Amino acid sequence: MRYIRLYILSLVLTSLLIGCQNNQVNLLGSQDITSVSISASTGFGTTNTEFFVTYSDEISLTFFEQLLAQATKESGSVNMPNPEYDMEVLYMEDENVTYHLWVGDSGHNSTIMKAEDTHTIYTISEDFTLQLIEMIEAKDTMQE
Repeated sequence: MRYIRLYILSLVLTSLLIGCQNNQVNLLGSQDITSVSISASTGFGTTNTEFFVTYSDEISLTFFEQLLAQATKESGSVNMPNPEYDMEVLYMEDENVTYHLWVGDSGHNSTIMKAEDTHTIYTISEDFTLQLIEMIEAKDTMQE
């Protein structure tokens, strides 16, 4: 009986240690989104409010909620070029959060950063990058 308790205790402790090792916690996608607006970025420390697209339909909002939820926090120092896009996310609690966005090429990851936290970046998977490219290009061709 004593060995069973020790075995169970060691399993619990191992699980806790493994859980604590994951410092890549993502807190970006923790709320419901009501709209997402994207503009060409004018650089760090500013938000270009001349948005070329605003998404508020359910399918697009679900996509952006999933994109933010799956983004992986990267460790280490951040040295990024000027962002390509600014993305303003309006949450149901009337909170606006602005992100800087670097869209990777097809088959590559993209990067996102909270505008007020220029020391932390999050990577976006290749699959979400491809969908993001398609969404941005579709809106660009609609404006021409």
